[in-house]
Amino acid sequence: MTEQAIVKKVEQEYAILTKSREEACAMCAAKNMCSVSNSTTGKTMTIRAMKNGIDVKPGDIVEIEVPNFSATKLAFLLYGLPLIAFIITMMGLVSLGISEGFAVIVGLLAVAGVYLLLSIYDKKNREKLMPRILRKVGKSNGFFTAR
Repeated sequence: MTEQAIVKKVEQEYAILTKSREEACAMCAAKNMCSVSNSTTGKTMTIRAMKNGIDVKPGDIVEIEVPNFSATKLAFLLYGLPLIAFIITMMGLVSLGISEGFAVIVGLLAVAGVYLLLSIYDKKNREKLMPRILRKVGKSNGFFTAR
């Protein structure tokens, strides 16, 4: 999915972009239930995107490619897998006659292990899942015009 945003700040390999929340959330199925799209704190969001070899400066309007990543899959990875690891560990240890207190401690260690594995996965795949700048579209006139 491609979108437009305005360059706010340029770092070495990344650019910090701003974009309208309404447009970013328009395609999301959960937009009516989401606290981000219903927020009254502001109408713009900040995105960190890879420059992808394109020379950009603050104020440039750029087209970015945002990878399609299911919110359901993300929620399962962050909440479902650790919960499953905890329950399986607890049930397995209790069924073996281990005390519940010890099983809780080992279950929490299993949850920590799952989060450690997710952290390693995230570090290896972060660039693949990050938004990328595709091209410069133009220069901002001072008002938020990216769509």
